[in-house]
Amino acid sequence: MAVLKSFQELEELVEEEVFHSPNFIVTPEGKAIVVPEGATGPVWVKNGKGFAYIGGKGGSNEQVSVVRIMDPTEAKLQGRIPAYPKGYVKYENDINQGVDYVTGKTLSNKKSHLSLE
Repeated sequence: MAVLKSFQELEELVEEEVFHSPNFIVTPEGKAIVVPEGATGPVWVKNGKGFAYIGGKGGSNEQVSVVRIMDPTEAKLQGRIPAYPKGYVKYENDINQGVDYVTGKTLSNKKSHLSLE
């Protein structure tokens, strides 16, 4: 197995379909994160503060298409938006709504952010 020198090399391999995304990834603390079936990645998220696996079909209704693994954040708006000191995971459908990764049903923004603590 070759050692990749950059994230760009990994993205190129994904585009060439040489590399297939895993079914799950594991955090350094041992938490398993399910990757939707058939998703590709990792790719950087738009704000550059995490990465995602995209284009999958997961959940019992097959509406889970994305999992985002986000960097740690601080609390905002006097604590109304909580801190995620170890980051968080968010599963989404095709229209970027937060969803339950088991059922695929939509969730509120607050419930769809899963702490990695």
